[in-house]
Amino acid sequence: MQPFFRPTLLAVATVGIVACGDTPTEPVKPTEVTLKSCGGALPWVGYQDGDGEWIEVQGVPTGTAYSYKFTMAQRLGGVAYVVTTTCGRYTDVVYGSADELATLYSYDCGTPAANTKTVHGTLVGGVAGHNSTVSLGFTFASVFGESGSYTLDRVADGPQDLVAFRGNTGGADKVILRRRVDFANGAIIPSLDFTGSEAFAMDSAKLSIQQFAAPGYVSSAIYLVNGRQFSTYAGSASATTWYRGFPASATIAGDLHGIGVTSAGRSVGTIIGPVANHTVSLGPAAATPTITTVSSGTPMRKRMTIPVQSQYSGSATGDFETGTRPYFYVDVTMTAAYRGSAKSWVLEVPDFGTSSGYNPAWGLQPSSREIWSSAVYDYNFLGKFVPAIGLTLRSASASSSSATPSAQPSFYKSGGQQFMLPTSIDARYEQQSCSS
Repeated sequence: MQPFFRPTLLAVATVGIVACGDTPTEPVKPTEVTLKSCGGALPWVGYQDGDGEWIEVQGVPTGTAYSYKFTMAQRLGGVAYVVTTTCGRYTDVVYGSADELATLYSYDCGTPAANTKTVHGTLVGGVAGHNSTVSLGFTFASVFGESGSYTLDRVADGPQDLVAFRGNTGGADKVILRRRVDFANGAIIPSLDFTGSEAFAMDSAKLSIQQFAAPGYVSSAIYLVNGRQFSTYAGSASATTWYRGFPASATIAGDLHGIGVTSAGRSVGTIIGPVANHTVSLGPAAATPTITTVSSGTPMRKRMTIPVQSQYSGSATGDFETGTRPYFYVDVTMTAAYRGSAKSWVLEVPDFGTSSGYNPAWGLQPSSREIWSSAVYDYNFLGKFVPAIGLTLRSASASSSSATPSAQPSFYKSGGQQFMLPTSIDARYEQQSCSS
């Protein structure tokens, strides 16, 4: 069966249902919002100002990127966009305040080509059957097996940390770290040798997980002062387990670690300093949503109502999927600012209207196969965060019996709503298996 589709990061979109008790038509200072598609034009982009009609936005090209710019006159509203592939049709919708939407989309499509370069290198000492990764700043490449060459494209100018992780059973086990290197365009990076003295072993420490329930897994991340790098370990977890990070001898002031735990539909992520024994606490299970059909026509419209839990009052997402290949997906996200004082999250597939340019063929199609998934967060899923010791984020998910529960987006994992500024819409569109 097709796994339930879920993008790792929402990076565009907002549609509006009027939040109970709020007044979306309250006049405020106009807010300009610019949504950027870095891989080409999108089939459709639209926005809703307050509770008004949906309005289509035309993209303006700049090279291969497209910018969709509009102005919101009301305090609340929404944005939506469409992505189509051979596997399916995806509509992403987000409801939030105008300020939140403007911040959400405040990313660019990378460093201008004049300020980037391409460098090359070779890696030896890897492990057969596993990938090693090399990253320089925010650019990375991988080498499979014991040795091989690699190329790093679009490397930004200036000194950055180079980090290479050797993949092995159970995750990365060895690291090569070169601080603040700066290579010329076309340069050959001195060989990375995991069998040499430059390589060092990952450190580990005990992790205690409160409210743990199988199945579950643990991941770890490393944030460096001179460029963010990631080292992940994912596997079966228990109430007492371990995680990996850099040894103290390899860190400098400002380097941080992140620990993420997912267990039985719940997740927690926290930022710490040096690797040390640590305890994390998971939140309660997510409340079960009520799913109703608003309209059974084409496109079909669904509504998900989730009671607000005090532990997860920051934002919520509802995903709907129908059909077999091609699959039809609609993802609806709402922030606490949009929800206002309402006691429930009401995540409804919007009526885009006939004049917005939205093609009904993109939306949910009537089908015998209908699945859903929900996620609730104790933080604003659309926010951008800066790693800081003690920062802890929790979330929980639920799903229909025929769907695989959506993977919770660990705070260090990806995304504009997390700690890493998104680089393109396409990077956040994670199409899974097309098989049914």
